Amino acid sequence: MKERHYLGAGRSVGDYLRQVIAQGGQAVALLVWGPACYALKDRDRWIGWSAVQRVERLKLIVQNRRFLLLTPKGQAPNLASQALGAALRALPGQWRDRFGYTPLLAESFTDPEAYAGTCYKASNWEAVGYSAGYSRHRADFYLPNDRPKRLWLRPLSAQARQTLRAAQLPEECRAGLSARPSGTLPVNAQQLDSLLEVFWKAPDPRKKNRAHYPRSDRCCGP
Repeated sequence: MKERHYLGAGRSVGDYLRQVIAQGGQAVALLVWGPACYALKDRDRWIGWSAVQRVERLKLIVQNRRFLLLTPKGQAPNLASQALGAALRALPGQWRDRFGYTPLLAESFTDPEAYAGTCYKASNWEAVGYSAGYSRHRADFYLPNDRPKRLWLRPLSAQARQTLRAAQLPEECRAGLSARPSGTLPVNAQQLDSLLEVFWKAPDPRKKNRAHYPRSDRCCGP
């Protein structure tokens, strides 16, 4: 991966899994999976979860960090989608065996100027939007790169989208929960707009207070 992938091997951060796809006893593809992006507007809108749910359940989304075919270009036209499909079928079980919980969703990015994302379409990924166009500079700092990436999502179970925003998670996912944040409003943007409308319609009891008192500049002691 370090020698042949244009982004290099990358760094191991958080829960991190490497896969080798073999065909006829020969390695034909390499994949690397790691933590998902903290916040993605189009992904979070697609899921429909709240800010609190996102922080608590983010580990249930895994990101395809690297995907490399080891065969010469054009030698096996369908290999990319076949390898990606095989990797996705094995991923939930391998992740559970390694880290103790089952992920529900996979995310990945492609550069629309360089790749059409054909293998993602063929393996049932959904293009749901774009990144904001930033690259990681340090662990907690990003720099603009003016090249938004196309965002792809792939559910790892039949009801993944609904489960991610459900009131309760299934037992096999709970070990992936993070601590609930404090000081964060537990509603999403759509719910917040509805709440604001309710507040605007609520009567203001202060309007009934017509009493006026003369101003006094003197302080009264006990």
